[in-house]
Amino acid sequence: MNESTTNQGSDCNGAGKTLGSVAGELKSESDRLVQLTAQVEADQKLIAALTTERDRFRRLAHAWAAKQCDERQPPVPDSDVQTLANEENALPLGAFIEELERIAQGNG
Repeated sequence: MNESTTNQGSDCNGAGKTLGSVAGELKSESDRLVQLTAQVEADQKLIAALTTERDRFRRLAHAWAAKQCDERQPPVPDSDVQTLANEENALPLGAFIEELERIAQGNG
């Protein structure tokens, strides 16, 4: 063997690294990427499961709160709302909206 053939195996990139050490680094990084990919996939499955559980809990909580409100405060009949509006000198809906728009524009 000549000297140039022998040196190719020990110093291929001119920076002092051998092919074996570069291959070892690549293998190590490849293994790390495989582990990170597996962790990301596991995290995504966990997030999906937690999102499903959160949505289920939210529906149950809203249903429970609505039931509590219905049990504690019966609905107000329309006739009572009208009586209350008359007692409070409430504006008709159109006039009320116009007043809100004037206030929003700074003219109220």
